[in-house]
Amino acid sequence: MHTQQLGNSDLFITPIGFGAWAIGGSGWEFAWGAQDDHDSVAAIREALDNGINWIDTAAVYGLGHSEEVVARALEGMGNRPYVFTKCSMVWDEQRKIGHSLKADSIRRECEASLRRLKVDALDLYQVHWPMPDEEIEEGWAAMARLKKEGKVRNIGVSNFDVGQMERALAIAPITSLQPRYSLVHREVETEILPFAERENIGVMNESEFPNCWVCMVPLSLEKAAMTSVICFTFKASAVPMNRNGNSQVAYSVFPVVRTLWTPAKIGSAGAKRPKKG
Repeated sequence: MHTQQLGNSDLFITPIGFGAWAIGGSGWEFAWGAQDDHDSVAAIREALDNGINWIDTAAVYGLGHSEEVVARALEGMGNRPYVFTKCSMVWDEQRKIGHSLKADSIRRECEASLRRLKVDALDLYQVHWPMPDEEIEEGWAAMARLKKEGKVRNIGVSNFDVGQMERALAIAPITSLQPRYSLVHREVETEILPFAERENIGVMNESEFPNCWVCMVPLSLEKAAMTSVICFTFKASAVPMNRNGNSQVAYSVFPVVRTLWTPAKIGSAGAKRPKKG
């Protein structure tokens, strides 16, 4: 499978990635429902066997459980994929989820993710949500320090608007952005995607299937090349990743349904997606 440079990073990732929201399982606010960890591990390994070279997860997925399942799947593996995760969504002893971009909170989250994933450094560490807005500068400065210390190799953002990205760029470069983008929600095409292209910010979209419609029509600003893929999925991405050369498409996939999908094939996955992730 060919690879494409992600934004300003030295990461060359496949057009298809593995999105690990669903494998967090049940028992938390934004869960997709109960999952079998053995099936999740098998799905990750099958995705990697088919050439995928990156996994995108988050600390909040299953309140740490998704990261632990990813670590299980990668245990003993020689040629390991890139591992991306996220911070800023935190929880208390009652499992109530909140938001923090305080520097000490981000550092604690990073250390916890490193332990759960059993890695020395994170290939891409992302701010999950720009909340609270007034803490963006403090949080992004903390992310930049973690990169300088070698705990993370690249830093990115998720769900940021242009103004918020401009504030972050005043502190440190942004490697990547994850916006909401689908056939239904195309607002990012007006300002956010052009801004990301100008600033050489790689884009991996999320929330591609509102109300569970599965679609693999490329949504890039330019003509995108796409091949048939095996998906374990409720989630896929199709957006420009880099301003050099032709636009490509990037996918994030969930291990829920094993189906052979081809470009422009549309169907119902049969379940309603959580509101936030």
